[in-house]
Amino acid sequence: MCGGTPIKQKTEHLFFALSTFEPKLIEWLKEKKYWKANVLKFTNNWLQNGLHDRAITRDITWGIKVPVFGFENKSIYVWFDAVIGYLSASKEWSKKHKEPSKWQEWWKSPEVKHYYFLAKDNIPFHSIIWPSILMGYDETLNLPYNIPANEYLTLKGEQFSKSRGVGIWVPEILKRFDPDVIRYYLSINMPENKDTDWTWNDFVSKNNDELLGTYGNYIHRVVTFTSKNFGFIPKLGTLNEMDKEAIQKIEETYKEVGEALEQCSFKKGLRVTMNLAQYGNQYFDRNQPWVLIKTDKERCETVLHICLQLVQALAIYMAPFTPFSSEKIWKMLGHPHAIKNWDDAIIELREGIKIKTPIPLFKKLELKEIVHESDPFSKLDLRVAKILDVQDHPQADKLYIMQVELGPLGKRIIVAGMKPYYTKQEILGKSIVMVINLKPAVIRGVESKGMLLAATDDTGVVSLLDPKDSSPGAEVGVEGIAREPVSVLEFEAFKEAPMTVDLKGNVVYHGKPIKITDNIVVTDRKVKEGAKIS
Repeated sequence: MCGGTPIKQKTEHLFFALSTFEPKLIEWLKEKKYWKANVLKFTNNWLQNGLHDRAITRDITWGIKVPVFGFENKSIYVWFDAVIGYLSASKEWSKKHKEPSKWQEWWKSPEVKHYYFLAKDNIPFHSIIWPSILMGYDETLNLPYNIPANEYLTLKGEQFSKSRGVGIWVPEILKRFDPDVIRYYLSINMPENKDTDWTWNDFVSKNNDELLGTYGNYIHRVVTFTSKNFGFIPKLGTLNEMDKEAIQKIEETYKEVGEALEQCSFKKGLRVTMNLAQYGNQYFDRNQPWVLIKTDKERCETVLHICLQLVQALAIYMAPFTPFSSEKIWKMLGHPHAIKNWDDAIIELREGIKIKTPIPLFKKLELKEIVHESDPFSKLDLRVAKILDVQDHPQADKLYIMQVELGPLGKRIIVAGMKPYYTKQEILGKSIVMVINLKPAVIRGVESKGMLLAATDDTGVVSLLDPKDSSPGAEVGVEGIAREPVSVLEFEAFKEAPMTVDLKGNVVYHGKPIKITDNIVVTDRKVKEGAKIS
């Protein structure tokens, strides 16, 4: 971390008597057979190994200070502090609303169920430590009802990490896509029982084939046809076996999706709902209302009434996943109020109610418009590096030999011509941006595995790039350009992706800022606009 030599020190900590609660936890867990298998396995592994008392304090300067005499200079361990916040925030909320006992409605009522949504690495803090804290503090408090922990969502097989810049950043993609499109993909690709991977190719496929092609297509064709030929909800006439089957499908889906949601089996619930949309398309095609409107208008009305019942049910079943489009569908059917509850899926349609003009809910996506895979910049593997050591090159007056750290990618040696512009003291410990996949080169007898990037303007001023407080190893990129780095980058290929400095001192590529997550890379010295990066 700091390059210094670790020193052993004696210290005193406060411990939470976790072992005391082991029998109570074992008894409490007996009824949790409905928990996900991975959560139960993780929890039981802890219990089988025997619980040990855990230090609840840390010798750190940040965090919540310990309100105990003699321990004021210590902080509460973050994962004790974090889970305690569930209860303390509820009490604080009650106090601010001038109803100091209001929190008890959520924490002491037997009708209230507590669900904790989290990733698998946080399971024991919620299935072991938090219940024990609650038991020790007040045995009348509600313990966790369910902990539907997920596995990991990865990006091209790599675990999401804010510090390393690996991830899909919601604020950014919300600028590019409808929120329901994002919600649908996250739901259908949720890592409920195993790690899943986010790929743009799959994102486009799920949108075009499922959300648009199956669900959106069914809604649009039914509402459009009804609006064009009737303008209102048609009458329901005599039902045949096909109609009865459709109504039965609505009722079966109502039950199956409801149970899936209660069990936190969200992917199952969504898939069952999409099966109903697929069935709706089949029902529409088999009955051919475009023929019936000319040959048997009364039968056509019944078919469309059933189709609209399917539309109404789908709007409700999809609401937990795609709430914005569900509300639009609900209003298309003439409902004056917003969606209120699950039972709205099976209420009867009111015949004669005017249908609002349908609008397309989703649009087709093109992969090439999302990811510009052919861009030369995509071949570059730019990373944040920290300079650990700087030595003069024995064979060159203007070169330094540097050891740099790249976080999980390890350490390496690079040679850089920074000696005329930075002293050793100025450069040591700095975070920089470098190309790590550039073809290694032997420079005056020393192999350089990578190249640091610096800006040079037309007056000769040279500045290193400043990635701010980003962690070593963090990926550096440009929004909208896929990171598809080649294993070995030739220098000529690097020159095909020219970067410059803009008027604000930001490093840009074709006008787009170079970023690490939300941080824009800048220069650490003022250089003129148009300075070139090399």
